[in-house]
Amino acid sequence: MRSFEVLFFVVLAIQCLLMSTERPRSFAAPLILAGWVAALAQVVFEGYRWQLTPAWVLLSILCMGLFALALKRGRRITVKKRRVLRAVLLGFAWSISLALPMVIPVFHFPKPSGPYQVGTRWMHLQARHVESGAYATNRELMVKIWYPTKAVTGQQYESYWPDDNRFGRIMSRTFGMPSYAFSHLDLVKSNSYLGAPVNDQLGPLPVVIFSHGYAPGYVNQNLPLMEELASQGYLVCSIAHTTECLAVLFPDGRFVSLDQELVDRFNSEIQEFKKHHKQIIQTEEIDQYSFKRLVTYIPTVMERASLWASDIRQLIDELELIQQGDRQHELNALIDLQRLGAAGMSFGGACSVEASIEDPRIRAVVNLDGFHYGSALKGQAVPVPYLLFSSDMAVTWRNDFVLTRVTAPATWLIVKESHHFDFSDFVFFGAIYRWLDALGPHGGTRMNEIVNRAVTTFFRQHLSTQDSVPATRQELCSECIQHEYSPGVQP
Repeated sequence: MRSFEVLFFVVLAIQCLLMSTERPRSFAAPLILAGWVAALAQVVFEGYRWQLTPAWVLLSILCMGLFALALKRGRRITVKKRRVLRAVLLGFAWSISLALPMVIPVFHFPKPSGPYQVGTRWMHLQARHVESGAYATNRELMVKIWYPTKAVTGQQYESYWPDDNRFGRIMSRTFGMPSYAFSHLDLVKSNSYLGAPVNDQLGPLPVVIFSHGYAPGYVNQNLPLMEELASQGYLVCSIAHTTECLAVLFPDGRFVSLDQELVDRFNSEIQEFKKHHKQIIQTEEIDQYSFKRLVTYIPTVMERASLWASDIRQLIDELELIQQGDRQHELNALIDLQRLGAAGMSFGGACSVEASIEDPRIRAVVNLDGFHYGSALKGQAVPVPYLLFSSDMAVTWRNDFVLTRVTAPATWLIVKESHHFDFSDFVFFGAIYRWLDALGPHGGTRMNEIVNRAVTTFFRQHLSTQDSVPATRQELCSECIQHEYSPGVQP
């Protein structure tokens, strides 16, 4: 909880104590004032959020009770049983008021550990005509970029949630929750500075392109990983895959949310795929071609994987033009496409793998718990060094089928007792989601350490200009089950 929220609940606790004992009454008026001052200070300095509504209701009730207490004349001894009952009820009400903001907090992201502060900018990729099978569209994208910046003073951190009203409503609808459920995310701050000056003294930097998960993924997803890489001297670009992310806000003010019909068709195909996939893993030995025949059940999914890989290639093309000086951009001195990596979470991880298969400019790829839809599902090997993270729950999916024959070194890390959403920012959203079994027991800080350490070590090994030294198990993830794969060698 934040500082003024703590102060607010301390004052409420003192008010509850006084109401329970009914003396000394001389404190009633000052406590009424203290309660409203603490509450208003919290709103002014930290911002109101709906999780504090029970606390405001309790404050109103307590202040009315304290006001009545202050007006009493003479000495009155309350019956002991009644006083005990009142104390129990007030303590219970205070606990309930405290519980909601604690289990759904305004959380703080861990500070990046690198030597550089982090800046952010937006890049607009103009519409291009794309055809994929029977699908054709004019594809227009927004890309967010994190980069090392010069020392920043007197500037506020950028907000994590770009537009709480519209973005929050869309995410709430996707999860079947009330429209205000995620509105408090607007109060969460990043560790980055929007529009901060570029630290052009660093010279060309390795580039990592990130793809979020399928709807309701969003461009700021996995923010701590972006900031960590940028703080260690990487240029990180996250693509908002239009109509299949939470929403995209274009420079001319257009607000494009996810295409619900497309999302429903995608999810319906995934459910059908799961039925047949389960039969195979229960009855057959698994190799890289085991799931090839399931492609016929997921035409939309395969089409979108190809399109997202095309989005990645479009961004690489644009960065190439900037690096060559054919496009004017503030970041042109920071781009080194000879050291280009791709990464993604969930479906974005699968599409990053797909892009690495299709585009030889990508030198290394990371997949955060994404099943291998795309060319890999047809038996195509990943041609570059590969780091695959898997949740403990996803191991039964046998996502390692793509690793049964590799053409480049690959590492498979299984995080014990982890769930799928542990590999995204959702792991920070609150303990309530762990109780609902959407998250594992590790918590946001620990999962962030595990993922960040492994990913930065992997990219440092494969995108460095110096001779690479194989990472040790301790460097990647001491808590993980780790398998190493080499061309022609089984683990």
